[in-house]
Amino acid sequence: MEQNTYFNQLREYVRTLKTVPEINAVQYGDHLTGVYLDGYNSLISQADAETQKILTKVMDDAG
Repeated sequence: MEQNTYFNQLREYVRTLKTVPEINAVQYGDHLTGVYLDGYNSLISQADAETQKILTKVMDDAG
């Protein structure tokens, strides 16, 4: 989930760039900033909350 979310946010950032040198300077693993980091953090937080709900339900059903 984290890698997919990172990739999607990085791809959105790249789409805003205007020149080939700007685009070529981007590498997978670069730190996200601004709205792209905010988007990443928001999506990961949502995924974590959903995972916790599922785990809680599984544990409650098992116990």
